[in-house]
Amino acid sequence: MNNHCCARIFLLLFICSCFSSPTNAESKKAIQDELATIYNLIAADPAQALLSANKVMEKYAKKFTSQQQVELFSATVMAHMYSSDFSAAFDEAEKIKSIAEQEKNDYFLFKYNDAKGKIYLHMDLGQESLKYQLKAYEYFKKNTFNIDIDVEMQKTTTEGNIGYTLVQLGFYQEAIIYLEKTLDIFHKRGSLIQVASSYNNLGEAYFGLKKYSEAFDQHQKALNIRLAHNLELHSTFSYHNLGILYRVKKDYAQAESSLLKAINLRQKHHFTLGVLASQVALAEVYRDNNQKSRLKELLNNVIHSAESEDKFVTLAKAYALQRDVFQQEKSYKAALDAAIKHQATIEHVQLKKTDAHLARYLTQSSTVTKDLNILELRKNNEIQMLQVQNEKQRLSMVLTAGMSFIVILMLFLWLLQIKRNKIQNINGRLSSTITELKEIQHKLIESEKTSALTTLVAGMAHQMNTPLGVAVTSVSLINNHAEGLAKSVNNGVISKSTMHDTLNGIVKGCHLADSAMQRTSALIGKFKMISAQLETEELKRFELIDLLFAKANNTIKEFKENQPLINVHGAKLILNGYPKALEKVLYHLMKNSMEHGFGQTLSPTIDVNVRQTGDEVEILYKDNGRGIKSDLIAKVFDPFYTTSAQNNNIGLGLSIVYNLIVQLMEGRIICEPNSEFGTIFRINLPLRSG
Repeated sequence: MNNHCCARIFLLLFICSCFSSPTNAESKKAIQDELATIYNLIAADPAQALLSANKVMEKYAKKFTSQQQVELFSATVMAHMYSSDFSAAFDEAEKIKSIAEQEKNDYFLFKYNDAKGKIYLHMDLGQESLKYQLKAYEYFKKNTFNIDIDVEMQKTTTEGNIGYTLVQLGFYQEAIIYLEKTLDIFHKRGSLIQVASSYNNLGEAYFGLKKYSEAFDQHQKALNIRLAHNLELHSTFSYHNLGILYRVKKDYAQAESSLLKAINLRQKHHFTLGVLASQVALAEVYRDNNQKSRLKELLNNVIHSAESEDKFVTLAKAYALQRDVFQQEKSYKAALDAAIKHQATIEHVQLKKTDAHLARYLTQSSTVTKDLNILELRKNNEIQMLQVQNEKQRLSMVLTAGMSFIVILMLFLWLLQIKRNKIQNINGRLSSTITELKEIQHKLIESEKTSALTTLVAGMAHQMNTPLGVAVTSVSLINNHAEGLAKSVNNGVISKSTMHDTLNGIVKGCHLADSAMQRTSALIGKFKMISAQLETEELKRFELIDLLFAKANNTIKEFKENQPLINVHGAKLILNGYPKALEKVLYHLMKNSMEHGFGQTLSPTIDVNVRQTGDEVEILYKDNGRGIKSDLIAKVFDPFYTTSAQNNNIGLGLSIVYNLIVQLMEGRIICEPNSEFGTIFRINLPLRSG
């Protein structure tokens, strides 16, 4: 017992000495140097950057400040992002969020939103990226950073990121406003690297507006700065963009020269992703310049490298170019093989993005695990409090001396051992529960993921099968007529009536194929509406009753016969939300009532009631149609579920409603069974403060 007490006293003194020792200034400087090295590695060699980050974490684990941890996780986010491992990037971003919530630090929350914005931009989800970039920018309006940072530079960099995101979204004119502002500030601050980047991004914006002369000037300025200051890797982006501009101007010699410079420098710096991008751009130059032998050789090299490096986006572009080459050479079998590989690669890229989305939802749905972690933290805190209390009591008892001290101390240690045993039992049960919950959670997510993908693929295939079948048949018909005409021409035996019939058959086939392709295009447009990405509009304040009333009256005009009576009533509420999205919701609900509910209703009526419930607004939509059977209610929001497929309904309306309410507006919607007649939809939306 005495040895045990001595060991505890020594441990306490050791812990106190650790907490009281000051941070070593040399270690702090070493960590900053290591972080700088990692950031320089990210674009050139993301895998090596990740390895270096892990070594730094192991080496300085106990010496990291919270800010240094956040900077390190920001670097690993970018490294995973450049490696196209978006799920891992999301996990690293969540680590930043965890630190931010523990520290209650606005700068860390800014870094979290900034990281998420960059991930979504690399996933080609520009709208979602812009959402998080704007959230990050909001923290500069608060101006509550309590960390020693250059606020103006951080703010200007964020504005530059927003501008570049707008370029990727195609809002070139709006992007120029941001980018010219950041360029002016970077000039004044003498930040030449950022000045060159701003020129580069402005060049891309002008290129999108087809102002090629302005774009050329901006990229040339960026290149001059980068060459003057030996920014060799950065200069490859200028060479790459100038090569694309020369191709547009049909100056193929200059285009080839610029792109070869970009490729050589990127190979020197082991920037594999950049090398492949420039090689694809060079392949397009060879294609436009009709250099077939060079084009084939280059495409084979790109495909081999992209496959070995798992760069599927580049691989898809290479297969598409290869398909076009084979089609021009009339090597239709090879063209078909290339087209199949291109489609398979595109599907792989989309699946990888879907996996990243599911990983994000998995992170957000881990509430049970987080609650258990909180319990464990509270338990550890209780142990620490008991230890502190133990030491205080022990020190007070030393003053009383004698046997009373020994008796009391032994009694206390005995009680402490009992508590420790109880805590160990609780730990065992908690560990077992956590393991079981994680297994259940994993199985549920895998099941839902498989089910969702199966439903979407099967539904899309079913809807597109008919028009594509018609298109294939029409093309075959056109081909048969064309072959017959060619045969008659070759034999020198062709009559006017034969020519007329053949041409009529070709025209009819073209009409059929065009109609089928238009139907396919319309279906694809509807499929895109399933996504609940960020609307282009920002949050707006609007009067809810007025908006619903106006949209209902406009929508009812689309139905020429058996128009229903619309009643919109309830509390006058100002909502800070997405008015256009809410109008889409009301439109699809009314269309659902008209097409499915009012078939046999003599006096169709729709009631929309609005009321406030706490910090939410509730919209109750009710019609007096034939209603929905209780056993079908669970399926109404599923994509492609419809009870009137014979009327060319593909069953996306209520699925779009669900995504807009739940994903975009962060609300809830349920379909309730009606014991009398009709259908009831109950919508709850957050009543955000303005």
